[in-house]
Amino acid sequence: MVKLKEISDSKYVDVEGFQFQFKNGKAYFKVGKDSHVFGSKIYPIGKRGQSFFGGTCTEDTGSKYDRIADTLERSNWKHKNGYCYTNAEILQQIFQAHGVDAKYYSGWVFVSAGYPIHHAWVVVDRDVYDISIDVLAQKRMLEQSKKGMDLYSPEAVKEIKSLQKDSHSITDRFVWGKVPDHMIYVGSEETPDTGRAKYHSAMKATNDNHPSYVKMNKQRDRNFRSKYQSLLEQMD
Repeated sequence: MVKLKEISDSKYVDVEGFQFQFKNGKAYFKVGKDSHVFGSKIYPIGKRGQSFFGGTCTEDTGSKYDRIADTLERSNWKHKNGYCYTNAEILQQIFQAHGVDAKYYSGWVFVSAGYPIHHAWVVVDRDVYDISIDVLAQKRMLEQSKKGMDLYSPEAVKEIKSLQKDSHSITDRFVWGKVPDHMIYVGSEETPDTGRAKYHSAMKATNDNHPSYVKMNKQRDRNFRSKYQSLLEQMD
């Protein structure tokens, strides 16, 4: 984790599917010719502890917090897409029950090429703990994409569903300390309520045509599940 105000200005750096820049204590990004700054009405973040999280400024904590993962695995918690605010709240509570000072953060995360999505995660000792994004599935989807596979094809979806059913540990399956190289987080310390409020304010500012969600929203069903979520659930 690095506070945005502590980061030196830089030129735009090419990342797969977008460009990223730091300037005057703020983070900017471009997708094609479309440019945005975090902290705007469209991409809001709070003012408390505005920070950047990436692979170069977070660490693999090894087995340091395995007891937290063990507690979660023994509970009734099950991973579901689209519940990041609740997942982060649950994880923060477990850390705190073990006497660990865990902060609730909300903001934006790049998980693949293109626009970031609004998200919530937990920060401990400047590192990221995120049980909402299945990193193993993300990496496999990137591999599928590079192979030219249609990510919505029955073959591709079945492969991801099978991977999710395998008995991978929480520390292997999710972001547990160090942020993977293909991901970037930008956010601030929040509460579950203010985190959700930031998301709704971004949607309101764009009349529900937010650049990060406009294509995704067109594919959602009446239960607000994305096309991909629906395909995964059909294989249960």
